[in-house]
Amino acid sequence: MDPVTPGPDPLRRRKVATVLVIASVVVLVLGAGVVFVLGRTSNPAAGDCVVTSGGPSNAMAVRKIDCGAPEATYRVSSGPCPEGDHLTAGDLCLALDVAPGDCLKPVEYQGVSAFHRWPCDQADVRRVTRVADTADRGGCDGGPAHVYATPPRTVCLDR
Repeated sequence: MDPVTPGPDPLRRRKVATVLVIASVVVLVLGAGVVFVLGRTSNPAAGDCVVTSGGPSNAMAVRKIDCGAPEATYRVSSGPCPEGDHLTAGDLCLALDVAPGDCLKPVEYQGVSAFHRWPCDQADVRRVTRVADTADRGGCDGGPAHVYATPPRTVCLDR
């Protein structure tokens, strides 16, 4: 006579199925959390660097970018726009974040003037001649200046 082999334990199968369902839910919740956090950090905030571009209908759009990237041109100021020559993009207040020797090309987005970093050997570029930690338009020897009160900063361009 052959011994009877017991079939699969229904209680054990239910436990395995329950564990798999719980693990799947945990993975989905964690994945959604990661997507939410990454989505939030992609929006520019105070201190972040941005580059401008043409959005829908050539309206100005900004994109967060690493501050060490060669095309990073502006830094987001904190709070409401302080006094100065800030560029506004929606509720963001932008100040030039450049160094002496950088070259900038003026660009227009539906009547809003901005700058892009540009190779210095190209036509229609303006070279940054001086950057000072003071809000003093007179420090640019009569040349074009972009002055920011908070924190104090003046960016001088060649004529």
